[in-house]
Amino acid sequence: MQTSAPIRSLWWHIARLIRFRPGLYIISALGIISFYLWPLLPGLFVRQIFDQLSNGALLTNGCACDEFGR
Repeated sequence: MQTSAPIRSLWWHIARLIRFRPGLYIISALGIISFYLWPLLPGLFVRQIFDQLSNGALLTNGCACDEFGR
C-alpha cells in the first residue's frame, strides 16, 4: 500500500533552504537588494545638487491663473 507524501507549503521549502545555508542566503539577499537599490543612488546625488542650486526653493508655476488659463 502506498501512502501519499504530505503536502508542504512553499514557505516550508523556503525555510528549509534558509536553514541549509543561512550565510549563502544572507549574501544572496543582500546582493539582490543592492542590485535593485543601486540605480537610486545617482538620483539622490543629483537631487542634492539641484536642491543646492535652487537654494531649497519649492517648485511653483509663477502664474496666478488656474489650470485652464482663466
